[in-house]
Amino acid sequence: METCAETVGMMEKIAVGSHNISNFSHLTSIDVPTVSLFDRVLFFVKPIVEYAFGVYMGFVVGWLLGLYVGNIYAEQFKPVYFSDLTELRQWMLMPYDLARYAAFIGTIAGVIIIAIINSKLFSRRVLALYEEEITEPKDIARRLGRGERQVQRAIHSLAEEGKIICEEANFPERLSA
Repeated sequence: METCAETVGMMEKIAVGSHNISNFSHLTSIDVPTVSLFDRVLFFVKPIVEYAFGVYMGFVVGWLLGLYVGNIYAEQFKPVYFSDLTELRQWMLMPYDLARYAAFIGTIAGVIIIAIINSKLFSRRVLALYEEEITEPKDIARRLGRGERQVQRAIHSLAEEGKIICEEANFPERLSA
């Protein structure tokens, strides 16, 4: 019982009680991150899913296109004679070899197409924010979660295309560095 009374006495000395609960200035502050964990995970997962989709679709389209072209080639240009049976096996497997190479090329094309689509969408987002009277690259970069140099390059290319009019976009010195 004495230890409980001592604890209550100590709490009264340092002014901790129900009457003083709103004053937390003596406690250390805890920083709560402004971006939630879900947003941070999405920041990393979204590009991975986008590019994985591009790779998969490029692979499938390349495989099917290569298989189709390989079958047409094998049907139209049959050899007149074979010197041995290994050539026959190679000829029968040629559509699958062509499909494999086309799938590889389709995979690379899928990644390139996703990169182009992301670039076009980024330019449209910058243009939309610019039309909403948000013209500072820092503000646009903060809203889109991108780097300021990326935003400056997008503004510069939009100004060259004539979609926006700005004084800085003609020849900004910061872009050449």
